[in-house]
Amino acid sequence: MELEDGISVEKCDLTSSLTGIVSASYSLGAICALPFIPAFNDRFGRRWSICFGSLVSVLGAIVQGASVHGEYFQWYAQ
Repeated sequence: MELEDGISVEKCDLTSSLTGIVSASYSLGAICALPFIPAFNDRFGRRWSICFGSLVSVLGAIVQGASVHGEYFQWYAQ
């Protein structure tokens, strides 16, 4: 599809199950990391644990912001 300004727009056709996985990935990551958090906190302390968690969240936001079309998510389905 092409808009008036000459900008092309791609339609992303994600399945409902893939959309659910993408939406739940933050929570799934938190659940998977849960067994390792106490050991990480004991070793590095509270401040560095919070810094690491914040860094992971910022990197995830950058990846989300940089994904301009659905091909970033379609590798799950292949």
